[in-house]
Amino acid sequence: MRGVAALEADVVILGAGPAGLACARRLIDLGVERVVLAPLRGRARPWGETLAPEVRGWLRAIGRDDALAAAGAAPSAATIAAWGEPVARGRPSILSPEGPAWHVDRGAFDRRLAEGLELRRLAGARLRDLEREGEGLRVRTDVDEITARFVVDATGSAALAAGRLGVGRRVVDRMVALCARGRPIDPGTAALAVESAADGWWYASPIGEATSVVWVTDPRAHRGGTVAAAARAAWTQLLLLPRHVRLDEAATWSARVVTVGGLERPGGAGWIAIGDAAFAPDPMAGMGVTLALEDGVRSAEALARALAGDRGAIEGEVERVRGRGREHLEAREEHLEGEARFADAPFWRARRGRAAPPSWG
Repeated sequence: MRGVAALEADVVILGAGPAGLACARRLIDLGVERVVLAPLRGRARPWGETLAPEVRGWLRAIGRDDALAAAGAAPSAATIAAWGEPVARGRPSILSPEGPAWHVDRGAFDRRLAEGLELRRLAGARLRDLEREGEGLRVRTDVDEITARFVVDATGSAALAAGRLGVGRRVVDRMVALCARGRPIDPGTAALAVESAADGWWYASPIGEATSVVWVTDPRAHRGGTVAAAARAAWTQLLLLPRHVRLDEAATWSARVVTVGGLERPGGAGWIAIGDAAFAPDPMAGMGVTLALEDGVRSAEALARALAGDRGAIEGEVERVRGRGREHLEAREEHLEGEARFADAPFWRARRGRAAPPSWG
């Protein structure tokens, strides 16, 4: 391929979000030397996010237990939720055996995860091709080319590598999330707020002196049935949340499509998918980053065993991820059924009985 450098690696990681970075760090810790990271071009992240308490354990596993403090994260004092009833009820973090959740600027957090990570990076913003070559895979971006024994797909729900290999994706749900940044009504609050509504649900996370608000809805629940129509309706709803956050017409906001679901098979000969590429959970679980870090650690350990000759290592990790996807969808269905006030509203009616597809069974 003219103008493209040919390289060799044991593992090429496509994507440099929490899953890809955790995988890279753990591989290096395990002594795998020929690791190459291909950041590619990722989608925009929400400004702020609240990470589950379990995130600290997986950060320790990759030697970055300082990442939360370095990113300016603050512990959540409580979770205040109005779900299934109009009354908002609070649960103090002190009652959680895992400790508090963490409010964090996602951009700052991801940068801290990448800080000090020394390994070869594959240039290029886009994945152009992925094909089998001998017992490995050849990766081509718009700039570089490399042959690897294993490829890790950490490209988010787009699952770019899996798509190139012809692996299908089962989408259980598709929603629109509108992310906005506003000023908190009570600047001293440190609680995560969650509330359901007829057209969806929302959460608010205090991030520094601002509040990050995410409203999740469904285009089909709005006139026009488009992402743009859903975003406009969600923005109108967000302006009506004065008891939690103060927004105005000049506030910064963005909209993105959110999917729930995963690959029919999140791995195989010479490759494995991790994080949202393998299975994207519903954002209402608040576990996306934590599960991404866990996948990164566990997949790295499976890859190290596979490189040492364990032929069942990748298969075992694939089955673990598939099982987790089934468990998540079952828990999700139960949680959705806990909100019966809006049972006849289009958003909630469309989400009844969304069980795991047969291919995950």
